[in-house]
Formats: sequence, structure tokens, C-alpha cells
Amino acid sequence: MMQRRLYFLSRPDLYVGFDHFFWEGLVPGALMLLDDYAYRGHCPWKVAMDRFAQKRANNILSLPTGQGLLIKPAHLY
Repeated sequence: MMQRRLYFLSRPDLYVGFDHFFWEGLVPGALMLLDDYAYRGHCPWKVAMDRFAQKRANNILSLPTGQGLLIKPAHLY
């Protein structure tokens, strides 16, 4: 049976550190939902997450809700 975990952090400075720490432990195909990713006034948060994704040859899908969706690809990790 597949084990599922859900984490929620509301401070972007902690969230960016969380992403770096847990990324390696995520299974290929895992989804990371980024709250406030595309909301006006959260530009530093978006820039930091875009850099995080680019370092991993990945992109973040900007959702109409203002969130971002990052998927850990199977072929790179």
C-alpha cells in the first residue's frame, strides 16, 4: 500500500527550505502544491520557487487559483 503524507507550511521562508530538504525524499510523480505562488504581492516567493524548479530542470504550472503545481519527474530523479 502506498504511504501518503501531507505537509502544510504557511510561511514562504520556511516553505522554500522545506522544499529543498524534502525534494530528494519525494517519489517520482509526487505533486507539490505551492500556495500563494502566483498571487500579487508574493513576487519574492514566486521567484524563489522558480529558481528552485529551474535548478532541477523543471517548471511550475501556475493555476487559476493563484497556486502553483510542481511535479517531480520520473526521468530525472
